[in-house]
Amino acid sequence: MLTGVTSWEMDGSTKIRTTQAAIAQLQQTLADAVADARHEGTTWDEIASALGVARQSAWRRYKEERRMKGKQKRCSFCGEKQKDVAHLVVAPTGACICDECLNLAQAMVTDEAQA
Repeated sequence: MLTGVTSWEMDGSTKIRTTQAAIAQLQQTLADAVADARHEGTTWDEIASALGVARQSAWRRYKEERRMKGKQKRCSFCGEKQKDVAHLVVAPTGACICDECLNLAQAMVTDEAQA
């Protein structure tokens, strides 16, 4: 168990939605990493090796990511698109957080501080 992590009670369907959102975010993070690697000059052979797939499979799956990178930013926590939130804060690392997730994080920190 991670120390310092707040455990939130969730019903089964909420756990499923939360897990699905996390998977989608991880898939986007991986696609961004591939796009960054290609931009830095990493070959498709090297990317395929890192992914544990054939070169052609890697190319077929991620060939459009470099072109699409930067066109539509998303919240790194909930996955909402920039156009669908009021504000999106972008860190120098490329991580993003929307106003709703920022408010939730603030509430979580405040709850922990009061406990």
